[in-house]
Amino acid sequence: MRWTHGPTSTAWADLYLPKYLQRIKRRCLNEDKTRRYETVDEVLRALDRRGKTVRSAICCLMLAVACAMGWQWYTTTEHHRRTALRLQSDALIEGIYYAITSKDSATCKVIGLTDWNHLYIREKVLVKGKEYAVTEIADSAFKGFDKVESVNLPKELKAIGEQAFFGCQSLVTVTLPEGFTRLRHACFKGTGIRNVSFPRSLKSIGHASFAECQNLTSLVIPEGVETLEMDAFACCHNLKSVQLPSTLKTIARGVFWDCPSIEEITIPAGVATIGEYAFFYCTALKHVYNHSPEPQPVSVIFKKPGITVHVPAASVEKYRNAHHWKEMNIVGDL
Repeated sequence: MRWTHGPTSTAWADLYLPKYLQRIKRRCLNEDKTRRYETVDEVLRALDRRGKTVRSAICCLMLAVACAMGWQWYTTTEHHRRTALRLQSDALIEGIYYAITSKDSATCKVIGLTDWNHLYIREKVLVKGKEYAVTEIADSAFKGFDKVESVNLPKELKAIGEQAFFGCQSLVTVTLPEGFTRLRHACFKGTGIRNVSFPRSLKSIGHASFAECQNLTSLVIPEGVETLEMDAFACCHNLKSVQLPSTLKTIARGVFWDCPSIEEITIPAGVATIGEYAFFYCTALKHVYNHSPEPQPVSVIFKKPGITVHVPAASVEKYRNAHHWKEMNIVGDL
């Protein structure tokens, strides 16, 4: 199909045509054949090129609108967060919100902060003329504050709530005070922690408390800890050295799941329970020193067979006949 010259368009028609269509129309009617669109395909290609430009402009506009809406959402959410903290708190001291937990025992907890890099949580805070000891950090108190680099924890602190420091990637060191007793679910998950010091008063390490801490390379669990809860140190990809206490009784499901840098581990004699997948995807694991005289009843705890498991000499046959353990290389040299 070819275009033929017709009457020129009227001025009023051009007023209602977009400029890019006016340019295409003029090319169709151009007397110079080298600059004229003579086929439908040429016109469609011109329209397609224009469409790409329009789409690019629309994408940029949509991105700008999305950024504006995202910033509005952030500022609105941040405003709501701070408003909620003001309503829930009894005091704001040095950028940290405190809420009274018991007037009778004069205790309070930390529930949030404004915006600080270094957290100094006081031993006691003065609220309406009365001193309150800080004994707890509430759930999600500092969640997502990736600017937090350090934290000073008060001596009377007893518990840290669920996801309290979740995602604080700049936080590198934590020292839990003596007398501390409870780490709740995912309280330090996804942080930048390199060093953590546990007190002897601690009895258990909570569900996913230190999961996905990629800067954690060594771990010393102190005497007194009896339970490592599910996924406590899962997906700590650079964790290489682990020391477990003689008081340990339970290693729950997936405690060291996907810790591919651990090459060996010693299981104390008192450990009676090992949950499934406890050492799954520990791809570098070669030696396990299991001091328990009785093989723990397990389903699957290792990903690969053939790991060398060192056991008490008197227990070799028990391990060689026990489910899952028998798939490993049992050596009686303990």
